[in-house]
Amino acid sequence: MGNSRVVLIARELPSGEQIDYIGIDNVESSRLATEHLIQQGHRRVAFLGGFSNSSVWRDRKQGYCEALEQAGIEIDESLFIQTLATRQGGMEAIKRVLQHPDPPTAVFCYNDVVAFGALLGLKEAGMIPGRDMAVVGFDNVQESALFSPSLTTISAFPEQIGIHAADILHRRITGDTSELKRLILKPELVVRESSSLNV
Repeated sequence: MGNSRVVLIARELPSGEQIDYIGIDNVESSRLATEHLIQQGHRRVAFLGGFSNSSVWRDRKQGYCEALEQAGIEIDESLFIQTLATRQGGMEAIKRVLQHPDPPTAVFCYNDVVAFGALLGLKEAGMIPGRDMAVVGFDNVQESALFSPSLTTISAFPEQIGIHAADILHRRITGDTSELKRLILKPELVVRESSSLNV
């Protein structure tokens, strides 16, 4: 079905329907983020935000788990905190983390917005993000470089994805019936102050 005039971005259809798709490797992305925290010396890393009914959440959980397993770190299911992928959700999640009987020293957040909430929640609790607890987000939105502390995050390349998607859609509209495109972009970790004050 190479003549579809639909291009999916970020999320694929669970049915496996044949449609052009552009996205980022969510498994590799979260593995990269979690490996970074492990390399910083963290052995207890929580995964904050989002819900398990999302394919993106499941992919990011998979990468997170793979990184822990490769490092010989036991996976603690109590460190999966599901919340709305919002700033308020991030604040609620970090409060639950801080009440944990054996709290983590680092958190990997479903997206940057959740991470912003986590940073604010840590500050509200009198903690210094990046020193008292490391925080990593996902998306590399513009605000991530401007936040205090600046946010370590995974770049999801939204502009590149948009350009590729628009190009493919234009080709389909103008009659291109070639094979379906499935373009998966490689992630990039952008290290900033929230996970390493020495950057």
